[in-house]
Amino acid sequence: MMIEAEGLKVGDRLPPEVEIARRLGIGRAKVREALTSWQNMGIVVRNKKQEHVWRLRFRPMQSTCL
Repeated sequence: MMIEAEGLKVGDRLPPEVEIARRLGIGRAKVREALTSWQNMGIVVRNKKQEHVWRLRFRPMQSTCL
């Protein structure tokens, strides 16, 4: 899981959508869709001042793809 591999902790900034898409070999739209779903679940939060900056709110269960 990318979050574990990166050693991300609560409050850490996630890699840009383009970078996540490249690493996972998927389209950016799918990454954006997943992040939006995670936002709705409270897993990530989007910084309102920096629109494309996502931060981890808590570590998701291991069954997720990122």
